[in-house]
Amino acid sequence: MKKLLLIILCFISLQSVFAYDALIDGIYYNISQDPKEASVTYGEVEYSGKVTIPESVTFEGKTYEVSEIGSYAFAGCTSLTTISIPNSVTGIGWLAFGVCRSLTTIDIPNSVTSIDSYAFQNCSSLTTIDIPNSVTSIGCYAFQNCSSLTTIPIPNGVTSIESYAFNGCTSLTTIDIPNSVTSIGHDAFSWCPSLTTIDIPNSVTSIGSYAFENCKSLKDVILSENIEILSVSIFENCENLSSITLPKNIFQIGRKSFSGCTALTEIHCQRITAPTLNVTTFDNVRKDECKVYVPSGSLSNYTSAYGWKEFVNILEIEQWEIAITAGLGGSTTINGSSDNSLSVEAGRDVVINMIPDEGYELDKIIVNGEDVTSEVENNIYYIFDIAENKSIEIRFRLPVYLIISHADNGQVKVKVTPDMSQEVILSANPKWEINTVTFNGVDVTSEVSADGVYVTPIISKNAELNVSLQSKIATWINVSSSERLRVMAAGRGKMKIEGGVSGANIDIYTISGSKVKSIECTGETIELSVNENNAYIVKMNDQVVEIQM
Repeated sequence: MKKLLLIILCFISLQSVFAYDALIDGIYYNISQDPKEASVTYGEVEYSGKVTIPESVTFEGKTYEVSEIGSYAFAGCTSLTTISIPNSVTGIGWLAFGVCRSLTTIDIPNSVTSIDSYAFQNCSSLTTIDIPNSVTSIGCYAFQNCSSLTTIPIPNGVTSIESYAFNGCTSLTTIDIPNSVTSIGHDAFSWCPSLTTIDIPNSVTSIGSYAFENCKSLKDVILSENIEILSVSIFENCENLSSITLPKNIFQIGRKSFSGCTALTEIHCQRITAPTLNVTTFDNVRKDECKVYVPSGSLSNYTSAYGWKEFVNILEIEQWEIAITAGLGGSTTINGSSDNSLSVEAGRDVVINMIPDEGYELDKIIVNGEDVTSEVENNIYYIFDIAENKSIEIRFRLPVYLIISHADNGQVKVKVTPDMSQEVILSANPKWEINTVTFNGVDVTSEVSADGVYVTPIISKNAELNVSLQSKIATWINVSSSERLRVMAAGRGKMKIEGGVSGANIDIYTISGSKVKSIECTGETIELSVNENNAYIVKMNDQVVEIQM
């Protein structure tokens, strides 16, 4: 800590020597010719108040994109209150905003991919910050001593939380660590006395020493199933931590890992072989009161193991096996573990999370032969107070749709429950009526009831219901002593002609007299496409009728 403050003081004291290429509208820049980019830097005059960084600047007749906030750019600017960062910036440099004590909020654009070490260190008034998903790395000391920061969402692209990243964030109460993170550096969250809960996802394989030291309010901890070693002093002086579960992969627990955890009353060990301890691992833990729960059949492994045998209450607890078989189309987790099977202590709760692949959905979950799909909420199934082995089969499926179409008016795609028939109510606007109905290409018009109800066969895969309508208003003309011609609108842009004299010509004109089409009458029904909403004249054997589409 002293070394770091010395670095900052040395920087501030050396500001009498400045190296910048341009001063444009009150902002100092370093200019790069290849590529043509500008980096925000510092100069003789300290930044203060509100600073808006442009996306590009013009210097000596050339335009340069502002791509970076360089190292030390705003360091020590204690009167800086607001900063606007453009979408052109991809990086925030080393100590870029260090000791900006008046900076309260900052929005980092989606263009930024890295936040360098010490970037916001000692920004003691910073209360909120949004880090976009584009950021893949958060450097060491990046938010150290941001004492007003209460919560911070770490984006899904970040793979590591570096050393001291949030050290000394005294107001930090919660933090969400995404599944992308694989490592947490030493002292990453040490001296965060307001932090109450921490959920370490199974993607994390290593946690550095002192990572949560002196998190005095920490009560609930969920450890990654893939952690093998708990480092030195990782939870030292977490004096409110009352219970901890040590996953089965942990085989070594370091010096003072739980030293000073005076409220610790329960240790749940999932490993059959006792993890190796240091003589100081559980210093100041009440070994006469704290209960250690171990897997059935492993009692002697713990009562004879160095460090563990000092605990008075080591109790075997029955373990139940959760075994999952999942079909294609998705994945599952058991209490956050992606393993297909997991041993769980009797009486514990189990959370099965089902994650369908893109385009799929959950079909069924069968537990010990019983379909419990109706008990699933948001693809999560709970087993409370487990008291037996559970064999779980999970099936995923592609969703099933009934596509209802009108040939001229588009279609509606309706998601349906598979292996069931569907009741469809068909209706038409006044002056229109149902002409034909087909289901998967088969004419089912006769199956439509008088009030327009059609019940489909059982649908087990995507199906199509096609409905065509026709106008109730038809225009008749006598074209011979024995023949009549009927003309009607039959849907958007469709004209239907029935009857007439076989072999005779039918001429169609616009209302202004321009001929649109000439066709030969066949005596059968003829359908043709015309422009909708127009009026037309239909002529046959000197007989004329006008129709509005």
